[in-house]
Amino acid sequence: LGTTLAQLGMKCCKTEVLWRCLLSLLAMQAPFRWLCFSNPGGQLEPWRPWAEQLQGSSDSEQAKAVAQWVRRVVVRHGLCPWAEEALRRGSLAVVTLDEESEEEVAAAVLAHAQLLAGLGTSPTAATTLLVAPKCGSLQDFEVYLHLCAWLEEAFEELELNGKVQLATFHPDFRFADSAGPNDAADFVGRAPAPAFHLLREKEVSAALASFPLRREMKEEDVEAVGEFVSERNARFLRARGWERCLEDLRSCEAKDAWAMSLETPRSHAKK
Repeated sequence: LGTTLAQLGMKCCKTEVLWRCLLSLLAMQAPFRWLCFSNPGGQLEPWRPWAEQLQGSSDSEQAKAVAQWVRRVVVRHGLCPWAEEALRRGSLAVVTLDEESEEEVAAAVLAHAQLLAGLGTSPTAATTLLVAPKCGSLQDFEVYLHLCAWLEEAFEELELNGKVQLATFHPDFRFADSAGPNDAADFVGRAPAPAFHLLREKEVSAALASFPLRREMKEEDVEAVGEFVSERNARFLRARGWERCLEDLRSCEAKDAWAMSLETPRSHAKK
């Protein structure tokens, strides 16, 4: 059934019938039928870290490079104030998808999103970074953006909004309002490989509410935290410079970088 849905996936834009059919079938499927946990019983084990439970976690060069990027760039430079704790707790799983076509990748990403949404009120801390090394077309940033736009529509139709968020990362990432091809601020979204980051909405809200630097903000509203972090990151990356940011990104592609310790001294982003 999964293969059938994947084949239908990207055709949905042509006819509303196929679109509704795909979404209905996806909605009916229990996500645990689509994905395999690493334990023999194929069931969630709340006492185990999320990163240890998903089958296929960090078993490709792309997954290793992206995981290293999280450690060496995101955590080391403080681009995400909550990333280091997620690594230490084992709540971040970097997973390799075996799907080769855009349609199949889209179906797999939706399945993983449903899996996270299905955790409901479970105390399990969980967030998933997905890479698809066999889908070569995703190396094209425009193709990747098109797929992400389709996923956002599917999230809405499947009522995943409010439960799961999708964050996007790509080697050629650039903001719509980027200052130009050499704007270092774009590196906040640049990863060694195209990746889809799925986050549980309840965990995002809790993290924003407990943001340690809220006292430094002009506004106390939780919704302003994201904007505050974004502006701080842009200042830091532009001060660091485009060439150094590119060096940071390229350093994550080294095969021996995977063993880098989390204890590497951090260089906090400028406020």
